[in-house]
Amino acid sequence: MNPWWLRPPAEEAPSKEEKPKQPAARSQEEKDPDPSDQRSAPSPRRSGRGRGSRRRSSPAGKTQSRTVEPRRIAVLYDVDNIARGLGSAELQQLDLDLVLQRLAEKGRVVAKRAYGDMQRSSDQEAVVRAAGLEIIDTPRDDGSGESAAEMKLALDAAELCFSREACEIFVLISGNAGFVPLVTKLREAKAEVLGLGIRGFVSADLEKGCDDYLYHDALMPPPAPEPVQNEVEDEKEPIFSQLVETIETLEAGDGGIVWGSILKQEMRRRHPGFDVSGLGYSTFTDLLEDAERHEVIRLGRDDRSGGYFVESITRQ
Repeated sequence: MNPWWLRPPAEEAPSKEEKPKQPAARSQEEKDPDPSDQRSAPSPRRSGRGRGSRRRSSPAGKTQSRTVEPRRIAVLYDVDNIARGLGSAELQQLDLDLVLQRLAEKGRVVAKRAYGDMQRSSDQEAVVRAAGLEIIDTPRDDGSGESAAEMKLALDAAELCFSREACEIFVLISGNAGFVPLVTKLREAKAEVLGLGIRGFVSADLEKGCDDYLYHDALMPPPAPEPVQNEVEDEKEPIFSQLVETIETLEAGDGGIVWGSILKQEMRRRHPGFDVSGLGYSTFTDLLEDAERHEVIRLGRDDRSGGYFVESITRQ
């Protein structure tokens, strides 16, 4: 028998060779807690959130629900260049209001500026102000004759392209080849560049460098056609005047009926170079009928001979 001091204590931990004891089975009360007991812990959920937690929407969900913002547009107007183009094409003004209306279909215009020597292009200043463009007056150097408009326009374009709220579309109203490097840099920065200029006064390199280039006449609505009657009347006004004068002379002479055949002979006598074929008529009768259609004279027809005679002059 071992002495008591050599016996292991009753609560000593089991040795490494001994297997750990399994936890005792829970009682029936622990397995099925009383639903009425509010202190009992809620059953765990798959998401790991408690009953009181709020569901959060994912970032992807927020991206899908966001409305698409309109594209930001910058309009940069080279006044001096366009003024020279208008003068060469013998045009009056560029319709900036129409340009801005068309751009509203592509996005939101956030910057619209006009660069140039307003003292030299004073006729353009009123049009620019009426369209709401900010004027950047860049007078020319009296010594060199150069303007700082190109440099200022390029610097502003770079600022608008690389600013915090960058513009995505640049509308360059110019035909100047000096802006080709600027257009290249803007497109490298993933900006869309649209050009606008005067037909026949645009650099081919600039036109090719832009994503799209429009001419001012493509934006303008087609002119309303003039009435055919007025066009013909203006073209035939000299011959109609001669016809009326000859009829008045014959009526004043004998006061009888002015027959078409007699009228033709008198016009040849008074105007030796008279030739209806050169005026687009096949016969003298065609000329009389055309004059009646344009309400210059009123004709009558003889039932027996079928010939025309002049009843009256209807245009004074």
